[in-house]
Amino acid sequence: MIILRNALILDPEGRALRKDIAVGAGTVLHVVDHQAEEAGDEVVDCRGRLVLPGLVNGHTHLGTYLDKGQDDVHSLFPWLVATYPAGAPVEELTVAFGLGLLEAIRAGTTGVVAMDTFPQPTLEVLVRSGLRVVAALGLTDYGFALKRRAAFRAARKHLDRIAALGCPRITAGLAPHSLYLCSDELVEGCGRLCDDHQATLTLHVSETKAEREYVRETSGTTPVLHLQRLGVLGKQTLVAHGTWATPEELEVLASTRTALALCPTSNLKLFSGLLEADKPFAAGVNVFLGTDSAVSNNNLDLFEEMRVADLFTRFRRGAACYPRELGARLFRAVARGGLPLSGGDGRIVAGMPADLVLLELSDPRLVPAERLQSHLVYACGAGAVREVMVDGQWLMRDRVVGTLDQQELSERAGRLLARPRDRGPLAALARKLLAQRLRTIHATTHPSPR
Repeated sequence: MIILRNALILDPEGRALRKDIAVGAGTVLHVVDHQAEEAGDEVVDCRGRLVLPGLVNGHTHLGTYLDKGQDDVHSLFPWLVATYPAGAPVEELTVAFGLGLLEAIRAGTTGVVAMDTFPQPTLEVLVRSGLRVVAALGLTDYGFALKRRAAFRAARKHLDRIAALGCPRITAGLAPHSLYLCSDELVEGCGRLCDDHQATLTLHVSETKAEREYVRETSGTTPVLHLQRLGVLGKQTLVAHGTWATPEELEVLASTRTALALCPTSNLKLFSGLLEADKPFAAGVNVFLGTDSAVSNNNLDLFEEMRVADLFTRFRRGAACYPRELGARLFRAVARGGLPLSGGDGRIVAGMPADLVLLELSDPRLVPAERLQSHLVYACGAGAVREVMVDGQWLMRDRVVGTLDQQELSERAGRLLARPRDRGPLAALARKLLAQRLRTIHATTHPSPR
């Protein structure tokens, strides 16, 4: 048993309380007033620490980490073509996963929903990292039956491989990319497979206005309503972005208990727009925040996502209409302490998974200590995180990550990036097919004048 003694925690109103936290068997056993006589296998003096539930990243892509900074100027569709990761060598993906997970841990993240490809060495990195991860296999078919059959074979194999890992922290997911790169048959089939395997279904939804208009033109309705028609919404489904979601769509997400991951920094950087963060909360949606990839963000800091989401909403709403509770709601959306799509509400309570983050109270961003709730949203950043625990195990102590070797990963990345990165003719063909598909979407939503 681990005792976190004299820890400062926050109550639901954001007030700081001094408590002792007992952790055992991967769970918070109790949270009580300080008891000097209580002993444990490890007793940690937390008088200089603020203890939070672990932060959960609701949408990211780990495999593109080494492409960070490759394209900082384009909107989504040309950016997708420029940064498309087809043909990446397994070693490059493995190092990218390691660096992405390392940054996530150092930023206080304990859980990640990752939409990627997962060759076996990347799964080994996920296990070694100690994080909780929904490993959601990215899939597309561009409407081609042959590609669809291959996608279903890959999906079934992926579900079997995650089950064979035997690691409860790593759970399976399927991620048909979007309604504009996947057929209805692929999305429906992935939904059925996720139902059969108790896996998570996740996909990009209403990320851009062009996507929304394309779905309107081809299906006669909006993206969320089309997904409802396909029967894939529900408590095991998480849709990412929702930038252009309508009030009706938000109500459908809430009524079906479908989660939504807002990605504010990425959406602004890619000129996609941004949904005011108060709207899904007001509709009763289960809201996550996500960083999206390091190529579109360009970091994995969920403290920044809280701040950007809040500030954009202030800009759109104005002082008279800004909901003053939004900052606290954003904190609760991030500080969940568990996966896959459930988790807590910003509080540390007995029975929750022992996924905890310890922040240094002497960090200038957390001073004065009387207004910690405000600082977490408007001032704090990854650098204030000192320790990270997942499932009752320490992943980072005093800013040193013990599960992943930063120097080794950085050196391997340097060697990989020093080589020519020509990924061969198949990768070039994949990028060409993607570009053709996106041109078709553009033509559908921007018909030539007659």
